[in-house]
Amino acid sequence: MAASVALGGAVAWLNARWMRAGLDAVLTPQGREKAGRMAMLFMARLGLIFLVLSVIILTSFLSVLGVIAGLSLGVIAALVDEARQIKWKVR
Repeated sequence: MAASVALGGAVAWLNARWMRAGLDAVLTPQGREKAGRMAMLFMARLGLIFLVLSVIILTSFLSVLGVIAGLSLGVIAALVDEARQIKWKVR
């Protein structure tokens, strides 16, 4: 299970880095010229996640729930951080 969560976390981290690089590239003045390339990178990110989940489901090598939990770590961390900040503002 730990390896599944680690794999999901690694894919989520890679996805976040690709997304940040894509947004940085699109938001530059030359970004409109790169729109097709950014669309391809977006599809590559989704394809990577689909490929990882497909291999795990077909081979039963790792826990699917663990990988999904790993993919969700960024969202969970953001929610916890927001809740913590709200708690500090209330005090």
